Amino acid sequence: MHAVLGDYYHCSDHLLNALRSTALPDGVSLTVSRYPDPVDPQALSGHHLLFLATMGKWSPRTSDETWFDAPSQQALSDHVLAGAGLVVFHSGTASHPAEGPLRTLCGGRFLHHPPEHPEVTVSVVADHPITAGVTTFTHPDEHYFVEVDADVTPLLTAVSSLGEQSAGWCRAHGSGRVAVIVPGHTTAMLEEPNLHRLLANAITWALPDES
Repeated sequence: MHAVLGDYYHCSDHLLNALRSTALPDGVSLTVSRYPDPVDPQALSGHHLLFLATMGKWSPRTSDETWFDAPSQQALSDHVLAGAGLVVFHSGTASHPAEGPLRTLCGGRFLHHPPEHPEVTVSVVADHPITAGVTTFTHPDEHYFVEVDADVTPLLTAVSSLGEQSAGWCRAHGSGRVAVIVPGHTTAMLEEPNLHRLLANAITWALPDES
């Protein structure tokens, strides 16, 4: 599994610790690219399983330019269509082009989040392999407001004083699978055992059968 972690607003250290604390399936090794080291977007379609936790804008304070260009997004979409897996985590849903192939592949995207970190309660809304063994958990976190397509399978909700939003979903894409897990900004959320279980389940579910 190749994991692309961190961005201008998200340090990758705690997420990397969370992934290292996650029980990966037998035979799955972890290869990591971390912000601000350059990422070759054309290479991302060369892995059986991609874990994307990096927003689309490399330098959002100074430029709207995105690093994950449309041809590379399309190559990844075609790769998943043929049977590869994709897990998108937290900021991986953010700032990629709203009309691009990755947005279509993911079945949803980040819209905005309020500046405060309220207590966010994450609850399971579907009996699914990704949610197996997961119970309700609550921590301060960025409460992402998202748009989600009608053809995805809802998995999780996130509720805070700011409202209720989808917190996770999945979809099939041809022979491949895509899982999206939204919570995961604060250290407390990233250290939550139920989140580690969600990550492990999502990785296992998205993993190609032949891997």
